[in-house]
Amino acid sequence: MRPLAELLDADDTGAAEVRRLLAHAVNPVEVIRSDRPRGERSLLRVQVPVGTVLGAVAYRLGGLVFDHGWLRLLGSGAPRAPRDLAGWNGPTSVPRLPGATLVADDVAGGFFAVNGTAFPGPAGGVHYFAADDREWEDLEIDYRGLLEWACNGDLEGFYADTRWPDWELEMRGLGMDQGLDFEPELSVEAAARARRRVGIDALWGRVPR
Repeated sequence: MRPLAELLDADDTGAAEVRRLLAHAVNPVEVIRSDRPRGERSLLRVQVPVGTVLGAVAYRLGGLVFDHGWLRLLGSGAPRAPRDLAGWNGPTSVPRLPGATLVADDVAGGFFAVNGTAFPGPAGGVHYFAADDREWEDLEIDYRGLLEWACNGDLEGFYADTRWPDWELEMRGLGMDQGLDFEPELSVEAAARARRRVGIDALWGRVPR
């Protein structure tokens, strides 16, 4: 495990790239600030230099909320963002997802993970667990690509089978540690499903391991 001093290098290119992507974002985004002690804990957990995009988000931001609250990228946490990269991924000795780092999720129970050794394919690639087909898939992007997609990608199209008319109204007041439980399951037409708020742990509990 690399010490904090090794991760806190003088390279600011990660932060500059994060600022650039957020400044030109097409999709609605809320930037949640954090503090240095939280940032140091998250940086130690993800074990990447602060000069990378993931390291910059882990160290400098409490979290990022996209598209009215539908998509959440985890950072170092804050009162507005009670889940953080360090706590959500668990200790390195007993990780929540061995061999990968969970970095983002959506309110429908989809989870994004940066690969280490958990999945086939290169380290650093982002894999997505889709709640409807209940499988991990390789998105063939890295974390920077995930942030760029969150900022400018076709989120409406990606989630078209999950959303319903005026879905944005139900995002109001939904916490970053919550998601939506659908009844019946997601294979049924979106508008016909009942929905209730649940803790994100309840949705994570459905991910096969």
